[in-house]
Amino acid sequence: MKPQLLPPDFLRKLEQLEIVARRPFAGRIRGEHRSVRRGHSLEFADYRNYIQGDDLRFVDWKIYARLDRLFLKLYMEEEDLFVYILLDASHSMGMGEPLKLPFARKVAAALAYLALAGTHRVSIQPFDSGLRPQLLPVRGRGAFAEVSTFLEGVVASGATDTRSAFAGFRRRLRGSGLVFVISDLFDRNGILDGLKQFLAGRFDVTVLHLLSADEEVPTFEGDWRLVDVEDGGEVALSMTAQLLEGYTKTVRAFRGEQQGLCGRLGFRYLPIRSDLSLEGMFLHRFREQGVLR
Repeated sequence: MKPQLLPPDFLRKLEQLEIVARRPFAGRIRGEHRSVRRGHSLEFADYRNYIQGDDLRFVDWKIYARLDRLFLKLYMEEEDLFVYILLDASHSMGMGEPLKLPFARKVAAALAYLALAGTHRVSIQPFDSGLRPQLLPVRGRGAFAEVSTFLEGVVASGATDTRSAFAGFRRRLRGSGLVFVISDLFDRNGILDGLKQFLAGRFDVTVLHLLSADEEVPTFEGDWRLVDVEDGGEVALSMTAQLLEGYTKTVRAFRGEQQGLCGRLGFRYLPIRSDLSLEGMFLHRFREQGVLR
């Protein structure tokens, strides 16, 4: 029997959590528009003058008693929250020890399950230099099997071009929502132009910067010929202790640059590694950092 992408006991633990949106995603104003939506209002929004035909249930009778005028109370209705998961499936995500893409698929699955358990709509968009076929928005726990099957079919190939991929994805979006980017951010042109695509809309963006353990702290020694898996470029080098130390500092600087860039854009940045425990990440670290509660 094929093992499940995420074990059932972990899914049960995820059900105790929910995704935190850092900005409000309010729907229509009740009393301002007719609506067939059911459910309770989230919060009071404003008043306006009563107009004949308005629903009397939303009249503020206390104000009427004081001012002898009818005012309608307006409330922000709850609307479906869309959660978009952009999964880097470029060739470099198929590298590393442990491999990055299998871990990224599990992270995406866990985020999707949290969203589905919270009755949000979830869409998953793999990308490399452009967009791959996407999982169209689904809703409800029953859709998790479809999410898992979709993610298991994502393979690593192609170069990375976040600007092209995110611009294409952004052109398709309507409205607002939460955006999770799962990527090693190995884009020769940088990720700034890509992430800027989300500034034009009302999106709450979280970047999960995934590296493998051996990418962050390599242990190999001796003479090597390194080949870039995305563009075929090669470089020969002798790995010395001094070179390893310089490399480690460069990776730290790379992480810091990505964090600073995301901060300037108002996006959340979280460094993760493919050797981390999913339970430790979701049940503890993400809660401490305000991604979940």
